[in-house]
Amino acid sequence: SFLLQPNSDGSAPTTGTLSTATGNIGIGKDVFTALTTGDYNVVIGYEAGVAMTGGQDHILIGNNAGNAMVGNSKNICIGKEAGQALTENAGIIAIGAGSMQGTGGVIYSTVMIGLDAGGACDANSNPIVGNKAGDAMDGTACTSNTLIGDQAGGAITTGHSSTFVGANAGDVMTTGYQNACIGKLSDPTASGA
Repeated sequence: SFLLQPNSDGSAPTTGTLSTATGNIGIGKDVFTALTTGDYNVVIGYEAGVAMTGGQDHILIGNNAGNAMVGNSKNICIGKEAGQALTENAGIIAIGAGSMQGTGGVIYSTVMIGLDAGGACDANSNPIVGNKAGDAMDGTACTSNTLIGDQAGGAITTGHSSTFVGANAGDVMTTGYQNACIGKLSDPTASGA
């Protein structure tokens, strides 16, 4: 393992090795400060992965990216505060500043790409792609939504099992479920419809 951290007094960065973990690369202030058993992780950025005590095959790049993650494996968080609150998750892809800001529930099989994509969603099986797509999502109820497009499903709070494709598609939906909206500005007649 290799570690490169700037010194707190502003002097030249120090380098070091992690004796109890193998194949890790850490660059940035406070990366790997808690790591004891994790292997094959790449962590770059100020306090990225700072809480990580174990886990393997993570890629965390950006200031505070994945900084609450403590273990599990195979997560990718790229962008400032991407996946910031994730804790024990596997197979997550969060790309974009502020993407996937859930409170740390156990999440798997989820892809969120775009600025603030997925909001505070703590649910599984949500492929979300687009600037602020699903950014009002909150908690574990908003599972199995497919949102693709700029601000697609942007008002969903707890709605689930819907497919919205297109810019602002389904953007009036908050709590409904099993809806499909295809095309720019396409919406159901009401939020709970």
